[in-house]
Amino acid sequence: ALAASVATAGTLAAYEFAPLVEHGKLELTVVDVGQGDSVFVSFPDGKRMLMDGGGLLSFNRQRKPQIDTGQDVVAPYLWTRRMPRVDVIASSHAHEDHTGGLPSLIDVFSPREIWTGANPVSETWTAVIGAAERVKAPVRSFRAGERFPYGGATIEILSPPEDYEPARTPKNNDSLVLLIEHGQTRFLLSGDMEREMEWRIVESGRLPKIDV
Repeated sequence: ALAASVATAGTLAAYEFAPLVEHGKLELTVVDVGQGDSVFVSFPDGKRMLMDGGGLLSFNRQRKPQIDTGQDVVAPYLWTRRMPRVDVIASSHAHEDHTGGLPSLIDVFSPREIWTGANPVSETWTAVIGAAERVKAPVRSFRAGERFPYGGATIEILSPPEDYEPARTPKNNDSLVLLIEHGQTRFLLSGDMEREMEWRIVESGRLPKIDV
C-alpha cells in the first residue's frame, strides 16, 4: 500500500494537467488588476499570451507598494486555469500599472518570448529585461506594419510606427498595439495609446472593422 501511494504521488507530481482552454477557439479574458491592464489570450492551437501584468503606481513615493499584482493577482488566476507556463508575455508600455507585475510573472511562467513596442530605459523596464534574462527569453521589439500568423490566428502590429523614437521616460504612445484576427472576429489591444497614435492608425487605412 505504501509503495502504491508513493507511486501515485510521484505520478501526480510529474503529470502536467491540461490547461483549461478550448482548442479551436480564440479566447480573450481581462484580468481584474484594478488600475492598468492585464489581458490573457488563448489562441486556437493552444498557444497562450499574457498582455501586461498590472501594477501599482508609486507616484514617485520612496516606499514601494507591498502588493505585487503579477504575483498576487494575475498568477493565481492563471493557476486556476492550470497554466504552468505561457508562450508569450507582452508589455504594451513601461508604465508601472501595465508592466509592474511582469517581472514576477516572467519568473514564474517562463515565457518563450517577451514582446514589446518602443521603451526607453527606466527602472520598470530594466526589471522586465532582467527577468527575461533570468529565464532566457528573447525580447522582440515590434513596429507597425508587421503581420504574421500566430497560434491559429493572425496578428498585425498597428503601433508604434516604424519611425517612432521614445522619449527619455515612458509614455503612453510607446504602446504596442495588436490587432488579433480569427475568422471574422477582430480584437484590438491598444495599450494606453493617445490621440496622436489613434489618428495615425486611422489615417494609415490599416484599421478594419473591430469587434472588440
